[in-house]
Formats: sequence, structure tokens, C-alpha cells
Amino acid sequence: MKICQIMASSGKGGLESHFVDLCNALAKHHEVHVIADPEYSSSFVGVQVHELKMNEGRRNLFFLYKVFKIIHEISPNIIHAHANKAVEMVASLKAFIPPKSKLVATIHSVKRRLSAYRKFDSAIGVSSRVLEDLVNPDKHIIYNGVRQISGRLKTRDYLLDQLGISPEQKLLVSIGRLVPVKRFDILIEAFQNIEDAHLSRF
Repeated sequence: MKICQIMASSGKGGLESHFVDLCNALAKHHEVHVIADPEYSSSFVGVQVHELKMNEGRRNLFFLYKVFKIIHEISPNIIHAHANKAVEMVASLKAFIPPKSKLVATIHSVKRRLSAYRKFDSAIGVSSRVLEDLVNPDKHIIYNGVRQISGRLKTRDYLLDQLGISPEQKLLVSIGRLVPVKRFDILIEAFQNIEDAHLSRF
């Protein structure tokens, strides 16, 4: 099967890591093409990468034409768009994409603008919450997979020892990038009301 995966974001967060892992895993059994920013090119293994700078607006006609041209050359069985920008780009091009190419969209976080997802044959959400307000007759929850890497998983006792915390103390662990969208400010504010506890970020 020929699969075209599209991601229009930048940076190194959970979405981007999931996208790379998914493409590399699919490439073991399928012909996988990726349309993504050049910054990710070296991350793929066994994947055919079509580099495209993603700093243009999602409604820029010249930019959309570049995306369409790549899709037309690939002629995939499945076009899988990840997150709102890529989804809206593919939705704008739907009238020009042959019916043989099935359209799949994945929503990775709660969003307000969801109309573009209606134009896809299937929609995937990484949780029930992100799919709550999304309208598509064929929508599914598929949780992000996690690769178990030896030595990465730590026990409570290990963390207590590393942080110098008493075993009697409550330990709350938060995992995420220190960026505004992760809203660590809310976590820190809520944490003020918890007694005898230690908050750590990894």
C-alpha cells in the first residue's frame, strides 16, 4: 500500500515524535511518503521524504499547489493528514484529489475549528476528549503508542532517591515541554493547595 503522511508543524513535541515513529513503523510494511518540513528529513528510516517548508499560510494558493503537485506525483492509496494545519490544507485540495485516494485525518489535541475534518473519509483522535465535538461518521480513538526503551522507566524509589525526598512525601510527576500551550501555570497554581508534596517535571 502507498501511504502519504502530511505534517505541517515544526519543533520537537509529542505530535512530531509520534509522526516520525508512525511513519518509520509503517515503512517496514508499506511504501510511505512524507510531506514535511526539511528539519525532520534525517529522522526517517525507509521513508521517501518530500521536503516542503511549512512556514507558508494554510490558505496560500501557491503553497497549496506545491502540496497538490507532490500528492499528484505520489498518487497514494491513503493520504493521512496530522493536526489542523495539514488537515485544512488537504480539505482545501479535496476536489482535486482522485477518489481512489482515501483521506484520513488525525486530531492530536482539543481544537475549536473542526469543520475540515468532515471532508475526510475517516478521523482519528488520540483521546475521547479531542473527538468530542468533531463531526465525522467514521471516527475512532487510537491512543499514541509508546516505545519502551530500556533504562528510561524509573521506579518511585529511584525518583525519591534522586530528588532527595522522604518516602512519606507525595510525589507528583509531570511530563512535557515547558511551553505555554502545555499550561504548566495551571498545574503549579493547583499544586499550591496540596500539602506535603513534591512536584517534578521530566
